[in-house]
Amino acid sequence: MRALLRSLCAAALWLTAVSLAWAAEAPPAQPVTAKRPKVGLALSGGGARGLAHIGILKVLEEMGVPVDMIAGTSMGAIVGGLYASGYTTGQIEDLVGHLDWREAFSSQPDRRLLRFDLKDESQRYLFEVGVGEGTINLPAGLLSGYKLTTLLTRVCLPVARITDFNRLPIPFRAVATDITNGETVILDQGSLAMAMRASMSLPSIFPPFEINGRLLVDGGITQNLPVDTVKAMGADVVIAVNVSTPLKPRNKINDFIDVMDQTISLSMIRNTEEQASRADLLITPDLERFSNTEFSKFEELVLIGVAAARAQAPAVLALARDKGVELARPHRPGVKLVEEVTVAKVSLAGSQTYLPELERLAPFKPGRKVTTLELDESVQRLYGLGTLESVDYQVIPVAAGRSEILYTLKEKQLGLAGSRMGLKLGINSQGSEDWGINFNFRRPNVIFSGSSAEMNIIIGRTYGGDVRLSLPNQPLEGVFLRPSLFYYSKLHDIYDSREIRAQFTVEQVGFSLETGYNLGTWGEFTVGYWLEYDTASPRILVYDFDEISDRLSGIRSSLKLDTMDKNPFPTRGFTSNIVLHRMLKDLYSDVDFARMEWSGSLALTPWPRHTLEPNWKLATSLNTSPPLTQVVFLGGYPGMLGYAFEEFFGSELARAQLMYRYRLSDRIYLLAAGNTGQVWDSLDEGERQWDHLLWGGGGGVAFDTPLGPLALTLGFGEQGRTNLYFNFGYGF
Repeated sequence: MRALLRSLCAAALWLTAVSLAWAAEAPPAQPVTAKRPKVGLALSGGGARGLAHIGILKVLEEMGVPVDMIAGTSMGAIVGGLYASGYTTGQIEDLVGHLDWREAFSSQPDRRLLRFDLKDESQRYLFEVGVGEGTINLPAGLLSGYKLTTLLTRVCLPVARITDFNRLPIPFRAVATDITNGETVILDQGSLAMAMRASMSLPSIFPPFEINGRLLVDGGITQNLPVDTVKAMGADVVIAVNVSTPLKPRNKINDFIDVMDQTISLSMIRNTEEQASRADLLITPDLERFSNTEFSKFEELVLIGVAAARAQAPAVLALARDKGVELARPHRPGVKLVEEVTVAKVSLAGSQTYLPELERLAPFKPGRKVTTLELDESVQRLYGLGTLESVDYQVIPVAAGRSEILYTLKEKQLGLAGSRMGLKLGINSQGSEDWGINFNFRRPNVIFSGSSAEMNIIIGRTYGGDVRLSLPNQPLEGVFLRPSLFYYSKLHDIYDSREIRAQFTVEQVGFSLETGYNLGTWGEFTVGYWLEYDTASPRILVYDFDEISDRLSGIRSSLKLDTMDKNPFPTRGFTSNIVLHRMLKDLYSDVDFARMEWSGSLALTPWPRHTLEPNWKLATSLNTSPPLTQVVFLGGYPGMLGYAFEEFFGSELARAQLMYRYRLSDRIYLLAAGNTGQVWDSLDEGERQWDHLLWGGGGGVAFDTPLGPLALTLGFGEQGRTNLYFNFGYGF
């Protein structure tokens, strides 16, 4: 035992000696390093002016300023959210540079994606309201914003799995406002794209955006510069960037829109100043000459942001030194865009009435790889139904690399029916005119999903209306039944020596029962029974004729095709409309005759900005004798420049035109056209006098206004004809 104790004591003494020797040679203990102060960015809203945030982020990166957290409002939420999700400033700049902002804010779907009968449904109307039981329901916003939502969803797909914004590469918050109680809502979880979109829901422009049962609008109303928010995230140092629009001077407040805008801005500016006073450093780019809608000037806006940040570089360096912030340029590898997802299932949030339409317009089976382009197009097709206020989708990752595609459809709050008003106006210097106001009332899903009831009322040179049902055959995809009742009274001029010498009216009342087949997005084929009672009556009795009344009964069929990319001013695609009437005494018609018409156009853009559009119309009665109520007319803008509106009429018609357009800007076009045509009383006469064609042409300027196309053109025809045309709106 003594030997064992002696050995243990010796070992202990040896270990003690070694420890003392090591302690003598080791350097003195270092004090514990304090944690680096956390730096947060607060990015304000400001519409297009918010693109200056990109330039400021670029300079902060160059200086090596660490960004530990970001809070953004409106455009600041979008730029800040992209940066927080891992995008480099170069990637954000590239995204902005290639983005068609006009298209991003548009509510109009791509025409080529829509079913034929829906292609121009919304375009020809100035506005839409709902009609309830003694109430008028106005839309919640001028623009839907669904394309902006889809864009944000697509660019946020790389971080779709992250629902806690603290787990993003940089922790992030988006600021919104609850429109029901005025509370500031800090969005810190869920879908990043939806949070960014909610933060940019400018009241009256976009409808409120719903998240977790709350109706959210632009965060700028309550906290346009979110300094308090980024401090609450734990920031020790706050750099704030203010790009908000300043108040208008007195001489710029001229109408009620200016007054409303200034009233909203008053509280926003005051709140912004309070938040700015609590920041450690404020950067305010010189954006006085830019409005919040000038997205096309993104390059200048980014450069102004760069200049503002570099001007503040000494202050940034001093702040970093005073606060103990170490500067080191961060490594940001960037984000790899997601181009396709593998479908686990497609589901619907919202009215299950639209489930058949969802299955038809988003036919993505489990296991299929779907591109982001296909997802975007499915959203446009659904919105193109015309009955939805908003459409969006979320990609929710599930097991085995597959994702659920969750569509959220919000139906328009129209009450009993949707009401729309359209306007057209055509005047030419020769004295003729064509004008009208169209009121459209539509109730969707009136009998079952996809069906609709519709009524049109027209007041103008032509007045009357129609009522029709559209009944899709659900077991037979694409087949439909379309019964209708109609009454129209049309006024026509009779010319002699280029002067209006008489007028007559044609009244038509009747019904039709058509069945048809939708040819996808290309067109439709219809065939059906047609019965109408026509009366032609003189209005000015310089040329007297007896009143003519006929019962017309027979078969009508049509084949209509349309692949134009836009209306108006298409750049590619074609239209073709073939209609055949066959009225038969065997079907109780008073008159036995035929009528075939073919009209069409082709848009070609051989060079950027330059579009050629040949268009034509042919009509023949095939040597039968149609009544006066069934004649065809020639003349006027746009098809026959140089001549008055409906200056010539007959049983046979041939017309051709070559229209040239040069796009000066996004909304302004120069026009030039040459055309020829003629009408005859019979096919035999047309064959004999084929060389007696009328020639003409002209040119002018056209504007693609938010309310519809507007054109001012000058036309020249034979025998010294000169006509100045003013036209606005779409045809009915």
